[in-house]
Amino acid sequence: MVSEDDGATRPETSRRAASFVVAGGTRGSGLAFVAAAAAVGHPVTALARGGDGAAAVESAGGTAVRGDALVASDLERLCRAAGPGAVAVSFLGSRPGEGHVDSAGNIAFIEAAVAFGIGRFVLVTSLGCGDSLPLLSPRMREVIGVVVAEKTKAEEHLRAAAIAWTIVRPGGLLDGPADGHGRLVAAPPAIGRITRGELARLVLIAATDPQWRERVLAAQNPVPAAA
Repeated sequence: MVSEDDGATRPETSRRAASFVVAGGTRGSGLAFVAAAAAVGHPVTALARGGDGAAAVESAGGTAVRGDALVASDLERLCRAAGPGAVAVSFLGSRPGEGHVDSAGNIAFIEAAVAFGIGRFVLVTSLGCGDSLPLLSPRMREVIGVVVAEKTKAEEHLRAAAIAWTIVRPGGLLDGPADGHGRLVAAPPAIGRITRGELARLVLIAATDPQWRERVLAAQNPVPAAA
C-alpha cells in the first residue's frame, strides 16, 4: 500500500483488475484515465455524447456508450453496461461561468451508480471545493467561483450517498503525460499545477487502493510542471 509520505506512488496492477465506468472520459484528464486504466488491463466503459468522443474512448482502449451526462436514463444505461461492482469515476466539468454539469450531471451519475450496484465512486473535482476554497485567490474565485460551488454540491451529495467514495481535488491542470512525480495527500493542501496525464495516474491509484476510501484528497505535484 502507498502512504501519504510516498512520492511517486504507483498503481497496484497485481490485484484483480477492477472494471471502471467513466463519465467525462472523452477528452482531457478523463480520456487520459481511460487510456491509463486500459493499458494495465482494466475494462473501461465510458459515456460519449458524440461520435468523435466515442472514437476517442475506443482508440484509448475503452468501450463507449452513447449518451448525455444530463440525461438520467443515459447514465443508467452506462452503469448497467458496466455491471454491479464496477468503480465509477467522474471527470465531468463545465466551462467557467457555467456549472450545471458539475452539480446536476455528477449528482445524476452518483444516483445511477447507487441504483445499479456500482461498488465505489471516485469524483474528481477541483482545488477550491469545500474546505479548500480559502486557497483560491480573489481573482480565481471570480473566474471559477460558480464552478467550484457546483462541484462542492456534488461532493456533499456523494459523501451522503450509500456508496463507498473517494474525492480527488487537483490544482491547475496542464496538457501533458504522466511524469511519476505526483502524490495524493489529505485535502486541502495542493501545490501548483499538474499535468492531465499525471492526474489520471493518481486517480487510478485512488480508485484501486482501498486505503483511499472515504477520503478527500489533493492531487499535487511537488516538482514544478512546465507550462
